[in-house]
Amino acid sequence: MKMLLVLAVLLALPAPAAADGCPASQCGTTSTALPGSRHVYVRPNGRDGPLVVYDVRAGRRVTTLPRGLASADGRSFVSAARAKAGTPVVRYALPSGRLLGATRVPGRLWLQAVSAEGRRVVLGGAGPRSSTRFVVLDRYRVARQVTLPGAYESETLSPDGTKLFLIHWLTNTYELKLYDFARRRLVATPTLEPDGSVEKMVGQAWTGVATRDGRWLLTLYVKGDGTAFVHALDLVDAIGHCLDLPGRAGPLEIGAAALVLSSDDSRLYVVNPLLGSVTTIALRGPRLLRTTAFRTPLNSAGFSFGIGPNGAAAGGTIAFSGNRLVWRYDARTGRVRGPFRAGFPVAGVGFVHGRVVAVAGDGSMSAVRG
Repeated sequence: MKMLLVLAVLLALPAPAAADGCPASQCGTTSTALPGSRHVYVRPNGRDGPLVVYDVRAGRRVTTLPRGLASADGRSFVSAARAKAGTPVVRYALPSGRLLGATRVPGRLWLQAVSAEGRRVVLGGAGPRSSTRFVVLDRYRVARQVTLPGAYESETLSPDGTKLFLIHWLTNTYELKLYDFARRRLVATPTLEPDGSVEKMVGQAWTGVATRDGRWLLTLYVKGDGTAFVHALDLVDAIGHCLDLPGRAGPLEIGAAALVLSSDDSRLYVVNPLLGSVTTIALRGPRLLRTTAFRTPLNSAGFSFGIGPNGAAAGGTIAFSGNRLVWRYDARTGRVRGPFRAGFPVAGVGFVHGRVVAVAGDGSMSAVRG
């Protein structure tokens, strides 16, 4: 279980570690915002850390929740704390933070995944004889469980809860697997190139986002040769697709991207203020549609890798941030406007009546001109 322990230590590092090679999505500050929502969810300590909810229309903080995971639809939040007598699992409603209920699962387990609608939860931990144990909760009851020989980590569940998508950690490498609960089988997750050829996964997962309908898990991978790709995992057909992104740079620069879904979940925008690019991916296919370059990228020498970039969508407009700057991308025309100054390092972005609102790390907010 050494690789899982390394991952646990990485996720526990403080935000400044991002400057040493840990992306903001794992150790620093990032945000998400549902299209059309007045709420912005800020993660000040990585993907699995606490969640702070801000109402950008009212200009106030709504609630702060403990370490945990939010559902892709933005309506549920789950926290799990390892205790001596089992693992307490607590559910909250979003955006209010209202307590919904709790249960306790035998054994010391980690919270690893939450289904898109928040109904199912995946817990995992060390099993006997160098194995990994997984427990799937359906709301407050144990629905499924399995113990697999070796070191595994769960990525997510299929929408119907019958397939558990896994990372199998090997010596100095990994492979993608899935466990089919219906067939009680562990099989490889096929990953395809756009031409249909099978691709072996090589690279480090940097940041990810799931569609609100539970169909896709989209992960940005950074490779050692200075390139990156999006792994689009179809959770219904159980097939991964590798989509190479243009450009080549250092791992921190090419990984300094926000993944923003369109309002209808049909497209993914990979926005990178350091490379000065917006890449559009159509999820039907999936396929890369186009890359738009803009003239005012950030200088990496002054970029704080511990914060963002962050992005949000409203209609056909994508707003994204880097440091103290915000840009607007018109998905219909392919035009980037900006940068516009926020006056502080932007920890989150959202929309109010078409206007972009930037959120600072201390919770102060400012409507961005432009």
